[in-house]
Amino acid sequence: MTDTAQAGQMSSSLPWIRNAQFDMMFIVGLLALSVITGLVILWEPSLFYPILVIDLWFLGYHHVISTFTRTCFDKESFQEHKFLMVGLLPIVIFVTLCIV
Repeated sequence: MTDTAQAGQMSSSLPWIRNAQFDMMFIVGLLALSVITGLVILWEPSLFYPILVIDLWFLGYHHVISTFTRTCFDKESFQEHKFLMVGLLPIVIFVTLCIV
């Protein structure tokens, strides 16, 4: 089997979300956006808070709301995901404070 055929067979067997091109652009694009944002903040530290607000507004709140809606919709869901609702937050806060 040729190298091209093996690479094609390997990429088709991987569990892509949509396809290889979309997934790699998604991964590399988000990585590039993160690095660029970090470099902008290093270059101009006064932009930290506006960038943080934009990030939380466009990315954070909707994700958090949808996650809590799914995991805490009814009593059965809450019982199933109780650790995520009440146990994980104190651990994250503790680890974050230890790092800082």
